[in-house]
Amino acid sequence: MPLQAADESPLPKELIVKFAVGSEGRQTTLQAMQAGTAAEAHLQPLAQSLSEQINIPLTITQVTSGQEVILAVDRDALVVELMDRLQQRSDIEYVQPNWIMQPLDGGVAQ
Repeated sequence: MPLQAADESPLPKELIVKFAVGSEGRQTTLQAMQAGTAAEAHLQPLAQSLSEQINIPLTITQVTSGQEVILAVDRDALVVELMDRLQQRSDIEYVQPNWIMQPLDGGVAQ
């Protein structure tokens, strides 16, 4: 049973996911837990498969002791994908990242 956090707001861009017993995701999670430091080799294909199925770039950042995975949205890849999709529209002139510009000398921008 999921617990309710004291501060009701989840960590940005992360989810805790527990796969159902008997699922491929659960098997992969168990294999990753047993692999210890080599867990990433087991988790990468699972993250790739999930990403392709839901069409959102994902990464698995860790496995918990409760056989859960911490799933994160790959924000950089998502922004690139969004930019590509928007640029294909005939009603959009251009799309670019909203960079935060800072002066090279460390002073205040004028």
